Amino acid sequence: MAVANVGDGEDVYHDEQWLFTGEALARSRAVAHEKAERTLRSCSFVNVIAAAAAAAGRDAAGAALPPISLADGERLVVFFARLVPELCTMAGAPTEVCWTAVIFYRRFFAVRSPLEYESAAVMFACVHIACKIEEYHEITLDKLLEAADLRKEGLMKKKVHHLELSVLEGIGFNLFIEPKPDSSITMLLDDLEDRAPSVFQQDMLLSRKMRRGSEKLAIEAAVRTNVVLRWPASVIILAALVEHIENELNLAPPDSALLVAELNSLLIAGVEDSQQAAMQHMMECVRIQVKQAAAAVALDGGGQPQEDPETENAAQRARRCNRTFDALREENRERHEGHRLERKRRWREMKNSHGYQSIRSVATPQLQLSQGMADMSMRLAEADDDMMGQSWT
Repeated sequence: MAVANVGDGEDVYHDEQWLFTGEALARSRAVAHEKAERTLRSCSFVNVIAAAAAAAGRDAAGAALPPISLADGERLVVFFARLVPELCTMAGAPTEVCWTAVIFYRRFFAVRSPLEYESAAVMFACVHIACKIEEYHEITLDKLLEAADLRKEGLMKKKVHHLELSVLEGIGFNLFIEPKPDSSITMLLDDLEDRAPSVFQQDMLLSRKMRRGSEKLAIEAAVRTNVVLRWPASVIILAALVEHIENELNLAPPDSALLVAELNSLLIAGVEDSQQAAMQHMMECVRIQVKQAAAAVALDGGGQPQEDPETENAAQRARRCNRTFDALREENRERHEGHRLERKRRWREMKNSHGYQSIRSVATPQLQLSQGMADMSMRLAEADDDMMGQSWT
């Protein structure tokens, strides 16, 4: 099992599988949080926010609230992660889009801080990118914003467009997310039906119930815990199916035990004897977090999360930090655009001073090389013709 290493101040997406140890994940988040705090201090955070509030005609009182803590930031990340399935459902996005979006979102905030990037905007950006990657192009950003009743707010659309590249850079442009719950669970259920046909013959809808319930549980575990950053997706999906069979389906104990035993045999199938104990230990660790997610769903019904006073206060302070970084990124975009226009102006002046035709008449090295190759080919062809003529005479 590959694990990403965290260096002080370095990005941590060197590993393609994006798997962390518990310590590495905590360190990665702490590094991102400390980096964001240093940036806020270096750009006079309080003064920038107060000036922004005054420019917008708002009261600057309360602008000096301190940035959120690392724990508050993680609470915000989880809060908006739980909104991803709700947004996908409202927009008509299928399970594979939801799973991909959750993975993108979780990976991004494993290496970036909610102080720097607004969690809500990142959530929309991740779902929007997932729709593109999974080729559901009919689900546009406008449709996502309309589903969330935000279509009239042009500011969020602008934020999402500006954040897309940042999200792609944050996740290291690793866009291929496999396996996914829907296809994996379907394959597992096909194997179960072959191994234990008597159980499925009792209820013709059992397979469909298992697929829907375990898919939902896998996604809930992904949004509520760090499981997708710690363990392989294949083990998470299998653990969700086992948990759903054991504790959420009203199966007879012998039938449930038979299905779980068959799934455990699939887990270690093809694994060397020396690795089977480690695989089973991994499964136990994953099931602990899946059980935590299942217990949380049973407690709150799995519905849309409600913003408590602590989360609301953290979100308010985070937005102040986000506005600072938004201003910095906007300043950087304006500087880049200014440089581009300056380069264009200089090129235009050079054309006017030297004449457009004279500039076009100057052959580039590539054109000179191509012309030289063509001349050489013509000389070789003429030499071949001369030799052929001499051989016939």
